[in-house]
Amino acid sequence: MRLGLRTCLVAAAVFAGLCECFDHEFFIRATDTSPLAAAPAKYPACSRDCLSQKFAASSCNDAACLCGNRTFEKDLKDCVMPVCPIYDSMAVKNLTDKACHRPRRDKSGKFSALSIALCSITYVLVAVRIVYKQFFGHRRRLSVDDWIIMVTVAIGIPCTVLNVHGLAANGIGKDVWTLQPQTVSNFQLYFYVLEIFYVTMMALIRVALCFFYLHIFPGVRIRRVLWGTVVFNALFGFAAAIATIFQCTPIRYFWVMYKERFPRGHCINMNVLGWVHGALNIAINLWLISIALNQVRKLDLHWKKKLSVSLMFLTGIFDTVVSVLRLHSLIHFANSWNPTWDQFGVAWWSTIEIEVGLLCTCMPTLRIILVRMFPRLLGTDRSSKESPNPGSDASGGIMVQKQIRVDSVDNHADPDAAAQDRAKLWELGSEGAAAEGPHAEAYS
Repeated sequence: MRLGLRTCLVAAAVFAGLCECFDHEFFIRATDTSPLAAAPAKYPACSRDCLSQKFAASSCNDAACLCGNRTFEKDLKDCVMPVCPIYDSMAVKNLTDKACHRPRRDKSGKFSALSIALCSITYVLVAVRIVYKQFFGHRRRLSVDDWIIMVTVAIGIPCTVLNVHGLAANGIGKDVWTLQPQTVSNFQLYFYVLEIFYVTMMALIRVALCFFYLHIFPGVRIRRVLWGTVVFNALFGFAAAIATIFQCTPIRYFWVMYKERFPRGHCINMNVLGWVHGALNIAINLWLISIALNQVRKLDLHWKKKLSVSLMFLTGIFDTVVSVLRLHSLIHFANSWNPTWDQFGVAWWSTIEIEVGLLCTCMPTLRIILVRMFPRLLGTDRSSKESPNPGSDASGGIMVQKQIRVDSVDNHADPDAAAQDRAKLWELGSEGAAAEGPHAEAYS
């Protein structure tokens, strides 16, 4: 009888060897050994030798000791994982959690709520941007960056659907051992698709920002820099997408490894690539912000206008902060046997990063709308008694002596006069030399 009890108690410890990422705050000691008494027969055969061997070397003689002893974690993992398929290891962990009365973690509802709320707000504001520029803006037509943003949203809407009906419905925010192998495989497949969408959307957002800058900064030198940034972003996004698509050989190994007994395949170290991609995203963010602020610094504007324009560009700082927070979530990225739980942070911050990036692209148009609604508040009132800027037009747009047109609203003056005003917007730029061209057209 003693041997039977000791063998049963060993089963309670196997959970520790299966998961290095076990979280103590969810741990509850088991004092009732009755659930353990019937446990061994339910465990996969591949794990039973490890149970006996590791218990023989243990000084624990009760369930509380075995369920709470961290010493077993590394030893039992090293024993069980090489001899059991992944789904058998998950079954052992699930049975042991039940025997030790472990609570079940679930953050899937939180993830769905974030995706629906944030994406709804973002896409409404994008729609406001597009409608305003098409029907109420200065030029009454869409620009290249608008079309790029619409392509990004066309990808983003399916992403939101996959977040809710793919990831959340298949276990994100739950422990992998509480799920069926097919459910985990489905989760991996959806996560794989969303990885590709993520790197593609990030590249498109950066390219859209570059084209926006090309509309408002006419300097020859700065335009060369911006075109170089466009090319770099395009190549970087393409390389990231290719690496993500072919991260495993065969490709299907990424999602079948959790349901096949002995799957054949291998994957590259996506953890390292994830960190490289995240770090470069942060660097590109800072680069684009520095370009904008450097150009605004040279504008001959009243400080209130300059401040409002600077704050508009500084919204990109928030997206950079989100990117930094996402980096922390990459600790376990592509390097965890509990993906449905450990990838929660990656999916969470990636969703926020994408939506905040889209919001940042809408800030210039939203600022124009607010200028028209609250001109005094934003320091653009036409009747202001402040000393007039010789380069400011009557519409409330920002047109300065250096002839960099940052934004504009509808010009209600005579259309021919407005056309003549726009024709005079030749670049003097940061280089100080004039260059004719259409690059300084009003952007709204």
